[in-house]
Amino acid sequence: MTIRAMGPRILVRETQLQSREHAGIHLILREPDKLSSGKVLSIGKHAKVEALGLSEGDTVWFRRECGVQPGDDSQLVFLLAEQLEAVGEGNVMALNRRPDKS
Repeated sequence: MTIRAMGPRILVRETQLQSREHAGIHLILREPDKLSSGKVLSIGKHAKVEALGLSEGDTVWFRRECGVQPGDDSQLVFLLAEQLEAVGEGNVMALNRRPDKS
């Protein structure tokens, strides 16, 4: 399962993680290489988000070109549901396993 486009990133403070009002996904970023990974910290309630089938604790691998930049483990990225334009071929390459680089 993949995501076609994510749009620009939005950095959030840890205090915002307490609120479940946001319809999106919080990721903690790792691996500053061409394939970045994000650990899902929380998931908002939204049809597009739920369609991804993600759970808290999942690891998501994605291409850096999608606009989500890697950072250290303290950097959080919040993806708004509106930025998850379509589920299909695109930037998120794999869930819970590192994809082949080929």
